[in-house]
Amino acid sequence: MKLRLNQQAFFYLLFILLVFAFMLPNLLTRGMFMDGEYYATIARNLARGQGTIWKPIFTASDLTYFYDNPPLAFWLESLFFRVLGDSYLVEKLYSFITFIISSLLIVKIWKHTADESQYSWLPLILWVLTPLTYWGYVNNLLENTMGLFCLLSFVLLLNAWNSKKHKLVFYILSGISLSAGLLTKGPVGLFPLAIPAIYWMTMRRITLKDALAATGILILVLCLCFFILWQYSPSKDALYTYFNFQVVASLKGTNVDVAKVDKYILIKELSNQFIPIFIIIGAVILTWQIWFRKYRIERQYRLAFFFLFIAISASFPMMISKKQMIHYALCSMPFYALSAALFILPEIRYWTCRVNFNSRYFRIFFLTMILGITGVLGFSMTRINTNGRDKYVLDDLDIMKAELPRGKFINCADGTYYDFRFRAYLYRFYDISLSTYPGVSNYFIARKEDLTKVPGGYQKISNGTSDYFLFIKTR
Repeated sequence: MKLRLNQQAFFYLLFILLVFAFMLPNLLTRGMFMDGEYYATIARNLARGQGTIWKPIFTASDLTYFYDNPPLAFWLESLFFRVLGDSYLVEKLYSFITFIISSLLIVKIWKHTADESQYSWLPLILWVLTPLTYWGYVNNLLENTMGLFCLLSFVLLLNAWNSKKHKLVFYILSGISLSAGLLTKGPVGLFPLAIPAIYWMTMRRITLKDALAATGILILVLCLCFFILWQYSPSKDALYTYFNFQVVASLKGTNVDVAKVDKYILIKELSNQFIPIFIIIGAVILTWQIWFRKYRIERQYRLAFFFLFIAISASFPMMISKKQMIHYALCSMPFYALSAALFILPEIRYWTCRVNFNSRYFRIFFLTMILGITGVLGFSMTRINTNGRDKYVLDDLDIMKAELPRGKFINCADGTYYDFRFRAYLYRFYDISLSTYPGVSNYFIARKEDLTKVPGGYQKISNGTSDYFLFIKTR
């Protein structure tokens, strides 16, 4: 039977190729951004019975109870460790599944709003082309889980506005999803509260009464969820500690040790993220103006601005905090992509409607993409159990792993102790905690920069390492 192609199959295959090319090679290697390694370690600990959801444990010596973030994502990821075991691929799989679900929700949003279901691939392609997107979902960020809940809350709101019998049920479910987002990353997940008002102001598909009712019910459900949690002492203590030592401290700027505090840094870095989208929009408009400007097109400006305003509400309020990092804006990327997709949709629709996707050239291109996906998959499989990010750290740990005292404390110098990446990897893969208190262990580990601080009476037992060295006490 002869294969019949269409534009949806062609561009969804292109989306899969981009996902594989940008994400899969790094997704299957060991090593992640430090925050993601922390979160994986905490989730793994929960799965093994170390700590509880309201008292998560990072290591035995550092951040004994981890209150830097709300705990829902840790608990969800711990379920994967309970089922799948301790492999480093577990956290990678969890992160990738949040990407897949978020992709499906973006498609759902597009179909609910744009009435152009055959072009649902367009926002997905623009979304995955932003560097922050594929970087974030490779590195197990909390924003991955929070973004999923925020997208789900939005989908449930749209369901409510399209339903006559079950509107209240969808509002309540949307509020629960919003609460889950807040329990994942904190106040940055509250932006869906602005969606009803933005929808009313830009689209006028609902009445002001509907917008007020939706916002009121969302807030009511949110308050009810946290009122219930406040009645339970462990959750109350955890949330109170998080709010005071993370949220309040971020607003005051007392915990900006690794964050960028330039108040315009978010705008600058967002602009860099949008370079691929700007290039595509520019190319589409320029091409249209040169060859097709005599044809009249109609854009869905209202809907495009609706998504743009949601994206702004999800990213720009973070500028009030003195602690700003670009990955905090990850949850706004789908909405920027949806807005950009709507802006260029008329041109894309005009071109794709006139293309024969069953022509010889497109069939060759289609087969080439399949070969590309197969090639990327094969290459990525060869990278399993190899070291990617922080390769020099992991390579040294691999060399000394036979001598490392698993599940124990190791003494170290102050400089090594504050090497946060190293500390995360030690506990994630070897259950080793670092300590600067003398005499805690017969072992001592030091970075190259701290070799002069190794106490007397220790002998080096790591051979072949380049940046980290293990010593054992001989007298």
